[in-house]
Amino acid sequence: MHILLTDDHPVFLDGLKKSVYNKDFEISTAISAKLAIDIINTQNVDCVISDYSFRDETTNGAMICKFAKAKNCNCKTMVITNWNSYDIIDEIVNATVDGLLLKDSNAKEIRTALDYILQGEKYYSLEISKIIARMQEPKNEAILSPTELEIAKLLQKGSSQKEIAGILCRSLRSIEAHLSNMRLKLNAKNTSVLLQKLIEKKLI
Repeated sequence: MHILLTDDHPVFLDGLKKSVYNKDFEISTAISAKLAIDIINTQNVDCVISDYSFRDETTNGAMICKFAKAKNCNCKTMVITNWNSYDIIDEIVNATVDGLLLKDSNAKEIRTALDYILQGEKYYSLEISKIIARMQEPKNEAILSPTELEIAKLLQKGSSQKEIAGILCRSLRSIEAHLSNMRLKLNAKNTSVLLQKLIEKKLI
């Protein structure tokens, strides 16, 4: 069983390797998406566990997993990520990954998830499962939360996401997550379309 672990943070990668260690596993590591693709191209990989985002690279973990399955349809794949926005979760799930966890998962859950996917089952962490369930709920586009309404008004005034984060005393990631949720509610593919639909529906 050849398992490929991919993450651009060496400390996390080392911890991940310890979490999944088994004397019957051959474990390879890749510190970049490019190296991961090279290993998948040149070696027989049975399972890929990857981070989602990589610094200074356009290839992400969902793409790596999709590529691995294209090379070997029996390859099992899992993404472990810090990102929990709707669009990113949707992209990862649509890449037909077998497992999806957040990076705050402990070693026991990582190992449990690995056991599940190697047995041919899906494994999503509890928080990821809740996010997916919310994504599948009927969309009520007429309702914006108070925070989303503030963000929409600031966007209309021309404020950048970074400026909005400062004005509302929120993290940039929090603003990105809110925007992702707003785009989902109004079925808008980008921020420009989102603003146009908000104006058309007189929500701002």
